[in-house]
Amino acid sequence: PEVAYGFKFEEFLKLGWTNVEKVWLDGNFLKGGIPENIADLWPKLKSLDLYDNDLEGPIPASLARLDFVKLQLNGNNFSG
Repeated sequence: PEVAYGFKFEEFLKLGWTNVEKVWLDGNFLKGGIPENIADLWPKLKSLDLYDNDLEGPIPASLARLDFVKLQLNGNNFSG
């Protein structure tokens, strides 16, 4: 059987990095959802690539507060 280990995306936000501008974690078997407070924790975020993971749940409205150059969330299981 195929075995894959998924890491929760929210764990990256718990690292306390506030100057993050670019997060490219496409195809990394990430699980869980994107926390609603992502814009508060990473206020300088300009590029977020989370495509081809196993993320789910709603896409946080707080993402609209960020001035993105690039946002890729396709290939997940988001709702809403």
